[in-house]
Amino acid sequence: WENGAFTEGIVKGLKYGEADSDENKIVTIKELYQFLSIEVPTMVNKVKGKVQRPAMPKKDLENLGIFVIP
Repeated sequence: WENGAFTEGIVKGLKYGEADSDENKIVTIKELYQFLSIEVPTMVNKVKGKVQRPAMPKKDLENLGIFVIP
């Protein structure tokens, strides 16, 4: 990767719209977290054979839209 696994996952989830689980062209924090919670461990395990799991400690903003897919 050109970045770390977490950053690579964010780019993949937003740039290619893979994090937009309800396909409404808006990615919320919750959708991005759900995408990253699967994508990051898979990427890291495949390359490094280790476990890495992102965490989202505050859930009060999870429905906030953070990206609109063009």
